[in-house]
Amino acid sequence: MNARRPHPAQRLFVSYARDDEDSAKSLVSALRARGAEVFTPDSVHLGDKWREHMVERFRESDRIVMLLTPRALESDWTVFELGLARGLDKEVLLVTSDPELPFRLPADFSDRQIFSSKEDEDRLELARRILEAHV
Repeated sequence: MNARRPHPAQRLFVSYARDDEDSAKSLVSALRARGAEVFTPDSVHLGDKWREHMVERFRESDRIVMLLTPRALESDWTVFELGLARGLDKEVLLVTSDPELPFRLPADFSDRQIFSSKEDEDRLELARRILEAHV
């Protein structure tokens, strides 16, 4: 019998463009259903200092999961978050449905693990792949 050991609980920050919120929410729900603690940009509360909050959540996270879409690449926050992840020496896992998009990132992110995903893919399966990834 080939029983799989459950993956240890992970703390993840899921980064996404505001226009990709619906897709992000389905992935966040799936990651939480699989036992991960998930932080997102929308976890900032009114009155919080947004940048300080983001830095703190990145520090608390084991990994950063970035939904890489054309809208994300147009966002200045994507560049900020990639730089923050690099500065904090955090692993960045890229999730995209377009295999060409990672090549538009700065060169020092070209070696990141990429998860190919289609919109209709089972989000629980994608969450499993993310949580079981060895980076």
